[in-house]
Amino acid sequence: MKALVAFALHSDHSIIFLKISFKGLIKDSPDILVEQLSKIFSFDQNRDYQFSISNNNLGSDLQKQLGVQYDPASKTYNFSASGKDAYSAFRNKVTTALRKLGVKNSKNINNDEIWDNVSFLNDSTRQLKSLSFRNDSDPIIPLARINTLEQSLEKYKKLQDFEDETLGKIEESLYLYHLALSVPTIENSYILLWTSLESLMGLRTKEKEADIFTIKENVSSTLALGAIGRRVNATIQRMKTTANANSWPKKYTPRDDKSAIEFEAIGLCHWISWITDQNIANSPDDPYKDMESEPLLCKQYLDINQNWKKLNDLHSVITLSHKNLDYQLDRLYQTRNRIVHSGRFGRSGNYLWIHLEWYVAKLLAVSILILDNLSFDLELDANPRDIVFGCLRGQYQSSMDYLERHKDKIINFDDLLSSGITRFPVLCF
Repeated sequence: MKALVAFALHSDHSIIFLKISFKGLIKDSPDILVEQLSKIFSFDQNRDYQFSISNNNLGSDLQKQLGVQYDPASKTYNFSASGKDAYSAFRNKVTTALRKLGVKNSKNINNDEIWDNVSFLNDSTRQLKSLSFRNDSDPIIPLARINTLEQSLEKYKKLQDFEDETLGKIEESLYLYHLALSVPTIENSYILLWTSLESLMGLRTKEKEADIFTIKENVSSTLALGAIGRRVNATIQRMKTTANANSWPKKYTPRDDKSAIEFEAIGLCHWISWITDQNIANSPDDPYKDMESEPLLCKQYLDINQNWKKLNDLHSVITLSHKNLDYQLDRLYQTRNRIVHSGRFGRSGNYLWIHLEWYVAKLLAVSILILDNLSFDLELDANPRDIVFGCLRGQYQSSMDYLERHKDKIINFDDLLSSGITRFPVLCF
């Protein structure tokens, strides 16, 4: 299924369509899965769609580019487009039209309202079905772009509540990040996000070294440190959501601290200890009986509970995460170069934008939290970026050394806390 997602994105299927499609596939039996996949996905050829827009502010130039026909009876603008799915077809048609208008017009021709009140004719039901771009955080639309920075910090303190002195230490990076969320075109947004990332980097120790090497050293080690926490947190959040939806009779919590908060360093250690505990199988605290009717949740839980036994297993997960992040950063950098040198974004651009935004936001969030807890004189001390990444890379190396030294130990709360893998919990969700 993971390979199918990657191939579908490469084939120009939209992220929104994949979300909707896979939710429907979960309910299907394995016997008809292949048949359903062939109906849902169109890899060989595009499909034709008829769109209807209820919008009075399209403008004559945009109408001409889209080839719309106005229907006075329904008061809608109608046009046709082809693509792998309805979302992809509409998005590609509109963005191409806006791009062509931008060639002739220096003014801001972006029209956010065009993404609202959109419907297409469903061939199977012969009824109009609405498309929702804003609710699914499609990065093409500035007003729909997700703000991971605010979502991360709000679990601790709102961005607006931090002192100006703290935020001022990484002012350029914060400014560029927020600008990236508001600019009309996704290509400009992507370049601004990458510039924000580069401006945040500290520990530039080698004068002749390319920026990408510094970025990989800083980013991969920092984000890999939160790999364990993110896996555990994803399972916990799914478990809590499922438990509430299905009214589970038992509330599962860590035995040592039933009020443990998974977004805090100590609380997360308790949750990791609980989810990796090999001794709760077939006991009253075993959640398997409640989970077994939920295949995705059950798989998430068992992947951790059955495979993470010793500290060496955690070391392996973090090492693999570091390698994957290196690879992903190479892809992000390649896309950045493609935009700069040829103006092309590539088929998987939207998907890569989501990754880049998350990386930059998490690094900004952890930087703010570190600087907020430090007191130093900028005239006497080092560059604040050097201090931030000195803390982060130092903790990564310390954690990996600890897990390596104690690799044969069974996973337990004390060693988890001592290892420091949850020291920066904002990286762990």
